[in-house]
Amino acid sequence: MASHAKSAESALVPFLAPWPTLRTLQPLERNPQTSRPELNLQSAPRMWVAKCCVYVLRSLADPERYYTGITGNCHARLEAHNAGRCLHTANGRPWKIDVVVEFADERRAVAFERYLKSGAGCAFAQRHLR
Repeated sequence: MASHAKSAESALVPFLAPWPTLRTLQPLERNPQTSRPELNLQSAPRMWVAKCCVYVLRSLADPERYYTGITGNCHARLEAHNAGRCLHTANGRPWKIDVVVEFADERRAVAFERYLKSGAGCAFAQRHLR
């Protein structure tokens, strides 16, 4: 049974983005102003896996044109689209973010992106997201 689970897991690995390394949180420190223990989330390393977002871009040049994608960093991905580094969106520049849906689980995000790119998903997006 364990070998079956391992083979199924290894079959998924090529389709998933590289996993970020997991780190542990530092101990709590006392806030000098309130003397309460607090964790500075800006400087503390995270122990959870990075979020995954499904985004929908709208072309400013052609407002009827949309692009759906998936990323862990929406702002960096938008910059890449607007810089022309993505072949599918280079001729629709400039783009703006229209919708972002954040997922904690990458598999669910990939499934939702595929759904939005399907015929039924396009109809759903037309009715509810645009």
